[in-house]
Amino acid sequence: PEQITGDEVDARSDVYALALVAGLLLTGRPAFPATTPEQAMTARLLHDPRPLRELRPEVDWPAEVQAALDRGLARLPDDRPATAGEFAVALANAIQAWLVPDPTATGAVSRATPIGRRGYPTPVRPSGVIAPPGTLAGTLAAPALTPPAAPAAPTA
Repeated sequence: PEQITGDEVDARSDVYALALVAGLLLTGRPAFPATTPEQAMTARLLHDPRPLRELRPEVDWPAEVQAALDRGLARLPDDRPATAGEFAVALANAIQAWLVPDPTATGAVSRATPIGRRGYPTPVRPSGVIAPPGTLAGTLAAPALTPPAAPAAPTA
């Protein structure tokens, strides 16, 4: 927002942009609906971003994930995390806590069960709701992939 109004920009402006992208990756939908760039810029100055539950109502979004995005998308720079790293850690921790429940709790579920698109395991939420395919939450808990073995050298 401060870039639109011509105010001073700093790392917190990047946090805002990162939060916009993170929300889009999580939901597949923009936080500010608009059909033109001008509408999008105006919406950022006049309206709050749409909550995750409005963008993807079929997902039971945890308050911690919403809070991390809300803080990154705060209209005033002083209300945002100071750095992109601080924002990323807050959001990653909120998502991790959501997707990987306490394994000591009763009814704990596996980090990943059904295979989703692109061969990644699709994380299963504690409630048993599968994270939406094609979203960041739908692939974050995927285990690290092992690169394929190098082909054997031809023998002479």
